Amino acid sequence: MFGWTGVKQMMANESQFENTCVNGSSGDVLDAARTTAVSLPSGRPTTTMPGVDGGGDGLCPAQAVQYALIYTIGSTVLASANLPVGFMLDGIGPMWVTLCGGVVTTASLVMLAFADTVYADLGWMFFAAYAGLGLGACVRACVRACVRACVR
Repeated sequence: MFGWTGVKQMMANESQFENTCVNGSSGDVLDAARTTAVSLPSGRPTTTMPGVDGGGDGLCPAQAVQYALIYTIGSTVLASANLPVGFMLDGIGPMWVTLCGGVVTTASLVMLAFADTVYADLGWMFFAAYAGLGLGACVRACVRACVRACVR
């Protein structure tokens, strides 16, 4: 969804949400389940257990949870906005809904560009940006379906 694989890799390369990791131990119940520990170049330990820490991709569990939450918020907004967007299409028409969807998508992409947890405490912008991208994707899909139905 929304190029998530590339965005997640970019965020990991930029060490986004690394401040949620605790050196030595994550402090959660997964500590007891760890079997293989490695050190990353940054010096913080992680595991290589697939499915426990984001698939062994070098993320600490707290970091993997933040990334999963961003994706979940975007997916949930995409799935749950269909009915309200449909009512908006019926009420104000596809032109205005498309315009609003474009504005929301553009604002979300700008927020995604400025979101940062390394140099500033702007991690909330990742969550808001993906919620907006989910809404924008929903608008595009609904308008496309509306136009196809009207053309036939």
